[in-house]
Amino acid sequence: MKKIISTLAALSFICGSLGTAAPAFAETVLTATASTQTEDFDLDGAHSLSEADGITYYVYNSFAVITKVDKEDIEEFTVPETYKELPVVGLTDDPFTNCKKLKKINLSKNTAVFDWIYIAIEGIEEITVPEDNKYFSAVDGVIYTKDMKELVACPSAGGKTELTIPDETVSIDRGALACCRDLKKVTMGANVEKIYPSAFWGCSGLTEVNFSQKLKAIGFFAFAGCSSLESVDLPDSLEEMYEGVFKDTACVENYNGIHYVDNWAVGSDKNILQGDIRKGTVGTACGIFSERYSMKWINVPSSVKHITESLIIGLGQNYDIDFVSFHNDTIPDRCLAINGIKGIEIYDPKCKITDSKTALPAYWVEHDDSFVPSDKEEQPTEYKLGRTTVSSSSSGSKTVQKAINTELIELDEDISNDDDYVQKMAALDEKIQKDNSSFAIAQPVEGTVHSAPIKIGARTKVDTLIYGAPGSTAEDYAVKYRRMFKPLEVRDDLKPTIINDDDAGVTYKKYMDTYATANVYINNGDTIKEITIAPEADGAPVKDIFVTLANADKINIPATAERYVHQVDSAEDNVAYYNVDKDNPYLTSVDGIIYSKDMTKLIKVPSRYAGKKIVVPDGVKVIDSFAFYSLDNVESIELPDSVEIIGKKSFASSKITSINLPENLDVIGDYAFIGCTGIKDISIPDSVNHIGYNAFLDVPAVKSEDGLDYLGNWCVGVTEVAPEKSKPANIKEGTIGVAKLNAAGYIAVPKSITKMSWEMVGCNNNVKRADVYSHVIEADAFKNAKYMKDIYIYDPDCEICAGYWTIPPQHIEIVENKIKGLQEVSSNSYYRTVMQEPVAGNGEILADTVIHGYAGSTAEAYAKMYGVKFEEINTSTVYKNGDLNGDGALNVADLVMMSRFIKGMTSLDEAQTKSADLNGDGNVDIFDMVEFRKKILESMRDN
Repeated sequence: MKKIISTLAALSFICGSLGTAAPAFAETVLTATASTQTEDFDLDGAHSLSEADGITYYVYNSFAVITKVDKEDIEEFTVPETYKELPVVGLTDDPFTNCKKLKKINLSKNTAVFDWIYIAIEGIEEITVPEDNKYFSAVDGVIYTKDMKELVACPSAGGKTELTIPDETVSIDRGALACCRDLKKVTMGANVEKIYPSAFWGCSGLTEVNFSQKLKAIGFFAFAGCSSLESVDLPDSLEEMYEGVFKDTACVENYNGIHYVDNWAVGSDKNILQGDIRKGTVGTACGIFSERYSMKWINVPSSVKHITESLIIGLGQNYDIDFVSFHNDTIPDRCLAINGIKGIEIYDPKCKITDSKTALPAYWVEHDDSFVPSDKEEQPTEYKLGRTTVSSSSSGSKTVQKAINTELIELDEDISNDDDYVQKMAALDEKIQKDNSSFAIAQPVEGTVHSAPIKIGARTKVDTLIYGAPGSTAEDYAVKYRRMFKPLEVRDDLKPTIINDDDAGVTYKKYMDTYATANVYINNGDTIKEITIAPEADGAPVKDIFVTLANADKINIPATAERYVHQVDSAEDNVAYYNVDKDNPYLTSVDGIIYSKDMTKLIKVPSRYAGKKIVVPDGVKVIDSFAFYSLDNVESIELPDSVEIIGKKSFASSKITSINLPENLDVIGDYAFIGCTGIKDISIPDSVNHIGYNAFLDVPAVKSEDGLDYLGNWCVGVTEVAPEKSKPANIKEGTIGVAKLNAAGYIAVPKSITKMSWEMVGCNNNVKRADVYSHVIEADAFKNAKYMKDIYIYDPDCEICAGYWTIPPQHIEIVENKIKGLQEVSSNSYYRTVMQEPVAGNGEILADTVIHGYAGSTAEAYAKMYGVKFEEINTSTVYKNGDLNGDGALNVADLVMMSRFIKGMTSLDEAQTKSADLNGDGNVDIFDMVEFRKKILESMRDN
């Protein structure tokens, strides 16, 4: 039965038996292999248990299967064709446990279910298959599926010393040749693509394996216990390798604590400190650094092409890893299934990062200093068939248990013993069967989570920092999935060789033999018809292209170019047409416009593009920063629904009058449409979650109200952008989203807000108090509020994004007699940036920020998690005697709310209405406003 089979597979990790878990391959995940013929027989259907002549059956509506043979002395067993006139279609659930003398099994014509990993016992010499069986065939003592595509079983005591697998065979089933100890040589047919788990487990005499050159995947423990296997040549076609494939073999080499077989890394020492994978390695097996609790650093060289699922799996509080450095060109999903990594460096600007929130962890958790790794030595494995007689390490169980937590959400409790694990796996197995996926593939946790759960007693969570090149796929990933990003530091010790091509107007800089740049700059007013950038500069490939006021009708970009680099001073390129060499593997051009090779990113439209309208092709996901900057002629732009991200200044200062924002758009970067004075009608789709600083400044479609700018149901900025002219940000009720904006003195976030742009409070602010009524506080919302003394959070269940700088723990207080002028700070990034801790200058001191909230609230939980001062709101005075904002006191914030009510800009609920009626006449009107002013003035005099 599929459900029973996979649950037993989970148990096998604990007891260490041959019956390993179902295979987990990226392309084809099978719960039951081809040999169980599940397309013909529903083994999960309703059935009963029945026994006759020492044989126990599962009886279904139209067939039966054998689950137990209770005949201790038999040497030969023939599968009955029928039971009570129902066809007996096979065997399942370890039926021969008590048949210690069994040597021969005869299948019947009806046998279709024959999963050898759960049938095999010691001493079986022969399996026969009748000619009229339409499911299996016996060839030279080996069982295959009828079409010969799968090798199903080989009796361990059959005496076979050599095996040549036919070319028709595509896969080798799990446990198919387990404990064939006489087997010395295996030659695989040309078309074998997959070797399933434990296929050659315990083949202690095996000395030679010739792999198929089409082999793609090897399941876990496939060659474990092949103790005579001293060397193997793994084929170039291999893409996936799982845990323990070469455990207890002689072909494993230990180099600096990492275990290698041929050019694959397959494991590591228990106490390894640095996981520096050696150059030349092409692949890594699943979980090679799991349970390596001393690990501080992992380095993946550029030679690595295949990372099998997770390099490391585990509970983050047990790890303290400073960095994982990727120099390779591919990062798969769930590559780092752990919340214990502080920084991730991605050096390849074009690295293919799987488009999934689980590809890279979002945060790391505070290390559990009380955790002491087990120092128990791994128990040796006895490679012997039979579920109850095998002893092995239980490390696999821990690994798979941790793989459950792949949504990178902290588990509510640790799983500390095998009984807990079995219960978890049994519950998980039921879900997996519904999903038709192997339990070895970790399942995502359902539900929306704002970065991480905030609850009292939870461990501190800190953003994992992603480092990458500006404009890289690492930056794109960080933007899409709201990760903290920081550009990699450029080496300043490289002094380039300058090569000027004055005739072409190109300056080349050679930094090393493998890297050079080209800068096109013509500032004499001349217009050049065509410029061709050379593919090399003094023998070094030209990889980065800069175009600064080129004054060219056409620029030809070579096949070596990897990046078109945007800079503020080169955004207005004064070019009419770009042509990218057709052999360029990174970039391409269509109609003079530069795209990434896969057409998912529009990189640059020449500013002198001749057409009046541009229709961006479907499939483009990212509009790069400065992509449409300052276009001279284009009036209309049509974006496809595939666009998710618009970068900073993407359309700035263009003459466009018509543009659509697509229904899947997520991010609009800083200054994206600044200066687009021709746009009188534009709508923000419901999909948008972030709008950057001044994204719609000077766009006529924007409407101003009470010092704030609105576009639809978004607050997109402040009307006066100069810091000294900014007003308090009293965002009106009914607004659903807030862009990154500057505010003076005070900000109020109404209940209606469901979306806060990261760094909602911009760099140029002097916010001293915030009143938050919304149900969410998003990433880094108040990170820049360096003067904020108090923040009131009124929703006790507010979903506060985890992170040190969502609410800064300290603020700057001015101790001089007058407020100092604010320094204007540039805000020109559209990714989450690293927080610069506040530093007190002359006449300033650092003081604790206070979070005000209700007892037991998420506000209190956040404060405890990050060590921020917390003060409980006094519920006895809430919404009484003029308190309108729920902070338990009458103050200027209440006066502001009252003023907004009188002007018809907000509404009051029943409790607020009663509190606002200060003169007791049953109405809330201008007379109460007078009372508000009196009470506040009295309060100010008293203080």
